[in-house]
Amino acid sequence: MKVTKYQGNLQLTATPASYIYINPDIPETASMTSGFILRANQNPILKIQYQKDKDAGVEKERNKFTLIDLLSQKPGCYGGAQFTCKASLVRIDDSRGWFYKACNQCRKKLQRRGYTTFACEDHGAIAKPNNLYYLITAYMADETAEAKIVFFDATAAMLIQTDFNTMTNQLGFSDSSALPAPLSEVIGQTKIFQFHYTRFCKSSAIEFAADAVFEETISTTQTSAQPLKK
Repeated sequence: MKVTKYQGNLQLTATPASYIYINPDIPETASMTSGFILRANQNPILKIQYQKDKDAGVEKERNKFTLIDLLSQKPGCYGGAQFTCKASLVRIDDSRGWFYKACNQCRKKLQRRGYTTFACEDHGAIAKPNNLYYLITAYMADETAEAKIVFFDATAAMLIQTDFNTMTNQLGFSDSSALPAPLSEVIGQTKIFQFHYTRFCKSSAIEFAADAVFEETISTTQTSAQPLKK
């Protein structure tokens, strides 16, 4: 491709057979982006290891940084990267509950349409949604800073060590407006969280999505972070 100017504006010139991929979700993109913005970013670009390890003891140390290090970065530089941090949950935002109604086909969160109907952005109206999953918004803190982190169903089960069906059907917690006791008990506990920048977050409003939860001490028989079995 050729970079030229037309009426004072930069433009790209290509042949009809050219394919243009904008910000593909591959490690090489993050590396190139980091190079382009290095001079504009006052914070050094973090060195990232993208390859996962099957050993939980190794994985919980991969890309381990403090929260202030991660909050000082530009999220767009780290597409596909996961980080770990030793931190404690300091509070849980229960203003929107701790679980959500999901589409029966794609598990996306349903939006209310009227008093009794819900709709999926991809599959339309769902008359009687019956799929429920964890969705927990919390705040974690280490010795350097505090940050927002979201736990979806699988990682929430890792955090609480209780799957959703057990929580609601066996333990009887079904009120979305009241935090269940097992969830309240994790507040203040120190764990090692693995997470990534959320898709659309910006430097001015950084938030993370959890990928795994590790205990500080992992037994020799544990090979990966797994939620409690049903």
